[in-house]
Amino acid sequence: MTDLNMLIYTLQVVFCVATLLSLVRLLSIPQPVSYLPLLWGLGVALIAWRFGSEQHLFYSSDQGQMGNNILTFERDGVSLHSEVLLGRRDMITIPAWVLWKAGMYPLLAVKFLQAVSLLLTITALIRALPPVVHLALEKHRLLWLFLVGPSLVFNSLLALRDQVLVAGVTWFYTSSRSQTKAVWLVVITLLRPHLGVAVLFSLLFARLFSKLKITPLHIITVSLSAYLAGVILYVMSANVFYNNALTAPSLLSQERALRLLAAFSSLNFLVVDESTVDQSFSTLLLARIVFYDTWLIPLVFAGVILVFAQTASPVQLRVLFGFSLFAGISSETDFVSSRQLTPFFPIMALASLATLVEARVKRSQVPSES
Repeated sequence: MTDLNMLIYTLQVVFCVATLLSLVRLLSIPQPVSYLPLLWGLGVALIAWRFGSEQHLFYSSDQGQMGNNILTFERDGVSLHSEVLLGRRDMITIPAWVLWKAGMYPLLAVKFLQAVSLLLTITALIRALPPVVHLALEKHRLLWLFLVGPSLVFNSLLALRDQVLVAGVTWFYTSSRSQTKAVWLVVITLLRPHLGVAVLFSLLFARLFSKLKITPLHIITVSLSAYLAGVILYVMSANVFYNNALTAPSLLSQERALRLLAAFSSLNFLVVDESTVDQSFSTLLLARIVFYDTWLIPLVFAGVILVFAQTASPVQLRVLFGFSLFAGISSETDFVSSRQLTPFFPIMALASLATLVEARVKRSQVPSES
């Protein structure tokens, strides 16, 4: 970037931050997460200042593809062909194209949409919080670091689709309105079809267990069964859509169990082919330390749902099934990573925190009632 282009880019970042701060007030987002737009603006500006015109290569080269998608839409226009809708990611490309036509840099337009999606994710969490959790968050603000972890903030700095998927999954599981669920399901499916399949199946699945007395054994069985179902679903889908050979996958093996455990601990890179891993072991391990929410949230969720199995809510069962099913599908691809599982983290954190806080409140009330 030239000095003039960098100045214009920086001014556009300032405009985006001002718009996001207005959204924060409009959506009544509380402190300390109300300051996230400032952190977002600083992060986006630093990436631009450091990498300049090569910023699309930062972290993931897929950002360059998002910029190309906008130019492709400008050339070809609207298409209802499924391959174009999915491959061009029109659910993000079209609004980004509108911002680009208004004068915004293409990558910045996508990043801005990611930041808006982050605020929508937080809004969905706030709307779904039980009153006792609201009080806990007001008293212990550090709990926000569990609900809205560093991986979500980092995703919003990138010109990708990840944060939109996070918002979609969070709203799908927290909204009580069928219309809202349907809209977000369409968005999710058009951006990542197998994720859409996972959340839809999880909604249907929970009804089967609505009248059962859930035990820890049920929880383990549900998670493992959903994971294996995801593996089978991928093999069948690959045969239908890509004409791959229909071979029976090895289901009951130590590798399958390890991959499921890896999904819950964000250690996927330890159980996949080394040729699919771009970074060194030390780099990946350091990333887990910085982005602690990628392993802390799913592990806490798993522990909470096992300990409180008998009082597990329908939402917790849906999330467990959806996460495990999606992990099973993703495990058969060449792109399995903790980033793919990120859409489930906020709703997992919300369900875990609600259960733990409510359990603590009940325990504190026992002496006074006796």
